[in-house]
Amino acid sequence: MSEANGHSHPYYKVMAWLTFFTVAEIAWAGLSNRFWMIFGLCVMAGIKAGLVGLYYMHLKYENRVLWIAISAPVVLIVVMVTGLSIDAVWPYGDFLHGH
Repeated sequence: MSEANGHSHPYYKVMAWLTFFTVAEIAWAGLSNRFWMIFGLCVMAGIKAGLVGLYYMHLKYENRVLWIAISAPVVLIVVMVTGLSIDAVWPYGDFLHGH
Protein backbone atom coordinates (compact mmCIF):
# COMPACT_ATOMS: atom_id res chain seq x y z
CA MET A 1 0.00 0.00 0.00
CA SER A 2 1.76 3.12 -1.15
CA GLU A 3 0.59 6.46 -2.39
CA ALA A 4 1.72 8.31 -5.49
CA ASN A 5 4.01 10.61 -3.46
CA GLY A 6 6.12 7.69 -2.25
CA HIS A 7 4.97 7.54 1.37
CA SER A 8 4.36 4.05 2.64
CA HIS A 9 1.61 3.57 5.23
CA PRO A 10 1.97 0.36 7.24
CA TYR A 11 -1.70 0.09 8.22
CA TYR A 12 -1.64 -3.69 8.49
CA LYS A 13 1.51 -3.70 10.62
CA VAL A 14 -0.01 -1.12 12.95
CA MET A 15 -3.23 -3.14 13.11
CA ALA A 16 -1.20 -6.24 14.03
CA TRP A 17 0.59 -4.33 16.80
CA LEU A 18 -2.73 -2.99 18.12
CA THR A 19 -4.10 -6.54 18.18
CA PHE A 20 -0.97 -7.77 19.96
CA PHE A 21 -1.22 -5.07 22.64
CA THR A 22 -4.95 -5.75 23.12
CA VAL A 23 -4.28 -9.45 23.73
CA ALA A 24 -1.36 -8.52 26.00
CA GLU A 25 -3.61 -6.19 28.00
CA ILE A 26 -6.14 -8.95 28.52
CA ALA A 27 -3.41 -11.30 29.75
CA TRP A 28 -1.75 -8.58 31.85
CA ALA A 29 -5.03 -7.76 33.63
CA GLY A 30 -4.80 -11.09 35.46
CA LEU A 31 -1.76 -10.05 37.52
CA SER A 32 -2.23 -10.19 41.27
CA ASN A 33 0.09 -7.25 41.99
CA ARG A 34 -2.13 -4.21 41.47
CA PHE A 35 0.72 -1.76 41.03
CA TRP A 36 2.33 -3.61 38.13
CA MET A 37 -1.07 -4.41 36.62
CA ILE A 38 -2.13 -0.76 36.53
CA PHE A 39 1.30 0.44 35.44
CA GLY A 40 1.49 -2.08 32.59
CA LEU A 41 -2.06 -1.41 31.41
CA CYS A 42 -1.42 2.34 31.35
CA VAL A 43 1.81 1.90 29.39
CA MET A 44 0.16 -0.38 26.84
CA ALA A 45 -2.83 1.97 26.50
CA GLY A 46 -0.43 4.86 25.89
CA ILE A 47 1.42 2.91 23.22
CA LYS A 48 -1.85 2.00 21.51
CA ALA A 49 -3.07 5.61 21.62
CA GLY A 50 0.23 6.75 20.15
CA LEU A 51 0.04 4.25 17.30
CA VAL A 52 -3.53 5.25 16.46
CA GLY A 53 -2.65 8.94 16.57
CA LEU A 54 0.50 8.64 14.52
CA TYR A 55 -0.69 6.37 11.76
CA TYR A 56 -4.49 6.41 11.52
CA MET A 57 -4.92 10.09 12.39
CA HIS A 58 -1.80 11.00 10.36
CA LEU A 59 -0.20 13.02 13.17
CA LYS A 60 3.16 11.65 12.10
CA TYR A 61 3.23 14.23 9.31
CA GLU A 62 2.12 17.28 11.31
CA ASN A 63 4.32 20.27 12.14
CA ARG A 64 6.09 21.08 15.40
CA VAL A 65 3.48 23.60 16.62
CA LEU A 66 0.79 20.94 16.77
CA TRP A 67 3.13 18.59 18.65
CA ILE A 68 3.77 21.30 21.26
CA ALA A 69 0.02 21.91 21.60
CA ILE A 70 -0.57 18.16 22.08
CA SER A 71 2.22 17.67 24.62
CA ALA A 72 0.70 19.85 27.38
CA PRO A 73 -2.53 17.82 27.75
CA VAL A 74 -0.56 14.56 27.54
CA VAL A 75 1.66 15.66 30.44
CA LEU A 76 -1.45 16.61 32.44
CA ILE A 77 -3.03 13.22 31.73
CA VAL A 78 0.11 11.41 32.91
CA VAL A 79 0.18 13.42 36.14
CA MET A 80 -3.52 12.81 36.81
CA VAL A 81 -3.38 9.08 36.05
CA THR A 82 -0.31 8.71 38.27
CA GLY A 83 -2.02 10.52 41.12
CA LEU A 84 -5.21 8.51 40.81
CA SER A 85 -3.33 5.22 40.48
CA ILE A 86 -1.98 5.67 43.99
CA ASP A 87 -5.56 5.46 45.28
CA ALA A 88 -6.25 2.42 43.12
CA VAL A 89 -3.20 0.53 44.37
CA TRP A 90 -3.50 1.57 48.02
CA PRO A 91 -7.19 2.47 48.43
CA TYR A 92 -7.08 3.32 52.13
CA GLY A 93 -3.79 5.23 52.33
CA ASP A 94 -1.84 2.15 53.40
CA PHE A 95 1.21 3.38 51.50
CA LEU A 96 1.70 5.95 54.28
CA HIS A 97 1.93 3.24 56.90
CA GLY A 98 3.93 0.69 54.90
CA HIS A 99 1.17 -1.93 54.71
